[in-house]
Parts: sequence; structure tokens; C-alpha cells
Amino acid sequence: MFASVDLPFTLPLGDLSTKVRGASDPSRRLFRLPTSHCQDGYVIFVQNIIYKWHVCVLKTYESPNGPMLRPQSDNVYLKLLVKLYRFLARRTDSNFNKVVLRRLFMSRINRPPVSLSRVKSQISRGDQADKTVVVIGTITDDNRLLEVPKVTIAALRFTATARARIIAAGGECLTLDQLALRAPTGSNTLLLRGPKNAREAKPYVQSKGRKFEKARGRRRSRGFKV
Repeated sequence: MFASVDLPFTLPLGDLSTKVRGASDPSRRLFRLPTSHCQDGYVIFVQNIIYKWHVCVLKTYESPNGPMLRPQSDNVYLKLLVKLYRFLARRTDSNFNKVVLRRLFMSRINRPPVSLSRVKSQISRGDQADKTVVVIGTITDDNRLLEVPKVTIAALRFTATARARIIAAGGECLTLDQLALRAPTGSNTLLLRGPKNAREAKPYVQSKGRKFEKARGRRRSRGFKV
């Protein structure tokens, strides 16, 4: 009887005999199932399973105190990259894919841009010139840099001037899915990121009185002052 229920999605594997209290409540039903080939008892049974699974997913992904397990952005391309590197991190033993996946979850302020001058200074050390530079963020141009070396860079985004200068120097601008085809385990790559602590945190408040930004962290008499 359970096999005759036509679901528009795949149920997760697990203990199918456990029921959740209150899952049969109409206000908590998350999916509407067809009842043409099954009895009401089996419909409620399937809804209990789906409700339990959906609650577990919400607790896992939306935990405010735990690590981020998905990006907050609704960018379709970013979500596809997360699906790709989540598969690579699970099926390979490379720590490179795990680091890339964790950085894809980060917010934009935690993915600072990397300039071409920083890329040049990093690849000029030792035998790093032949490696593919990987940046989970944006590659920007630097007007102070007179000569751009020939380098292959894989990043989330390139500015127009940075892309033009890299291609003019004989280099390549790759996307992260192209990088996954070339180096599934991250071999012969150089993973970089920008200065995360170089930003300045400012209080974004309109008022400037005794009640605004005057607590701990803003005065030496209140613990410390930043």
C-alpha cells in the first residue's frame, strides 16, 4: 500500500516507523499527497515521515549558532556550485574541496576581493608560477601594477578590466565548475583569499547621542574600546 503512493520527490532513507507528535495537524502539513490509490492512514503516515524529515533539515540548515551549511544567497549559479563541490567533498579525500565548499557558504563580506598585484606577489614565491590560482571571491584590477604575468585564475567573478588584462597577458580566466573538470581534487592549485581583517567596522546609526553606540566596546570605561 505504501508503494502505491506517487510522490513528486524522493523520500530520504531512515527509520520510517517513527511518527512525530502533531504532524497530522492540517496546519503543519507541508506537502499535499494524492489520495486516489491509498487510504487516509497511509497518507497521514507519509506526512509524518515528511514532516519529521523537513524539521530535521530546518534545524540543520537554519541553526543560528552552528556553522553555515548552505549559502544565504539565492544565486542559482552559486547553488549549483555548492551542489557540485558538496559532491566532490563527499566522494574525494581532498581537503581542497572541503575548504572551497566552506568558503562558498560565506557571506560576501567574508569573501574579500583579491587584486592582481596580490596574485603576482603570491605566484612569484618559489615554484608557484605554474599553478592555477583559485579565489572564492572576486578578482580585481590594480592600476599600480604595470605588468600582469601569464597566469591561470579560477574565481567566482572577475572585473572587466582584470579579465581583459589577464587575457591580454596570455592567461586564462576559469569558472569554478571548469576548475572542477580540470582538477577535481585541487592538484597543482594555489588557494588564495583577500585580507579578511582589513575592513573597518563602523556603526551605521543616524543618531549620535548618549543612547547610541556608547556601550561595551565603544568606551574604555565599559570594558574596552575598539
